[in-house]
Amino acid sequence: MDAHSLPPIAPYKHLHDSPKGVGDARPTAAQIVRDLELEGTMTDRTVLVSGFTTGIGLETARAMALTGTQMVLAGKDTAAFPKVAREISTMWGKEAIVVEMDLADFASVRKAAEEIRSKVKRINFAIFNAGIMTRTYLKTPQGHDITFGVNYLGHFLLFHLIKDLLLPLSPSPDSPSSRLVTLSSLGHLAGPLDMPWIKGGHYDEAKHDHMHAYHQSKLATLYMATEIDRRFSARGLRAFAVSPGTTITPLCDALPPEVLATIGPESGNPIVKSNAQGAATSVWACLAPDLEGMGGLYLEDEAVAGPATPGSGAGAGYATHAYDGEAAKKLWEETCEMVGIGKN
Repeated sequence: MDAHSLPPIAPYKHLHDSPKGVGDARPTAAQIVRDLELEGTMTDRTVLVSGFTTGIGLETARAMALTGTQMVLAGKDTAAFPKVAREISTMWGKEAIVVEMDLADFASVRKAAEEIRSKVKRINFAIFNAGIMTRTYLKTPQGHDITFGVNYLGHFLLFHLIKDLLLPLSPSPDSPSSRLVTLSSLGHLAGPLDMPWIKGGHYDEAKHDHMHAYHQSKLATLYMATEIDRRFSARGLRAFAVSPGTTITPLCDALPPEVLATIGPESGNPIVKSNAQGAATSVWACLAPDLEGMGGLYLEDEAVAGPATPGSGAGAGYATHAYDGEAAKKLWEETCEMVGIGKN
């Protein structure tokens, strides 16, 4: 789908035009649910959320629970599972399904996928939220950069292991599509795809650039969404990549000090959002009726993003390389080999 040709879809634009910082009038994820009048209306649906115990993922899970949809929560921090699962289950009214999954380890992803498949027969919404950024040079058990592995490779493998649960048995124009959401970020603007690095040629501790790893992972998750949509939209699955905007989450600890100083609690930066506000676009991507029949788009500030322009600020837009179909296809094919699946 060509983002250039779409009519403006930005229902909350007036609230983003003059941001005033954390907790201002910009919507939270829960507000999206309430504005769409979806509280308790989706008891026949199922949502999968990865990375649900803290930050944006926790707020995403809280908001989706308000809809009444069956909650499938996958994460690594097992110590946090009981408290968070209890809260989400109370909001939902039924016991949430909680699955341990370490996205850095393909074996763990495969085990989690098997458990998910044993407990649900259909997934209507998947929100691939989990993500990390670390200054430390670390590799996954399979030898990949850990930031790239968690943010992109693990989610890519998970999709392939559960994609049949996301595909409607009998897709039709009259029935709503399933929706998959990946978490990209403003970081995708940093540069085009670095395939030699992705394929492992530069996994060198002495040359480690943790910001490059993060930026590449967020461009890759964008390409994953556009390519999933291209390959599976005709079968009833639409995909979107979203930017949560500028929020303070645990991964911010790995930001360069000079960057963190511009967005930290003492900065007074008006574009900074709360985690609940940062989760709003993910929830909007899943639920907004305005997006029915669309997909393969980069979203930010509860809107279909436009092209990036110099000095565009909080809603920075998409890079010229964001909709590079050939790059997305090439990455897909290479990633299939990296995670050990066929090029389907």
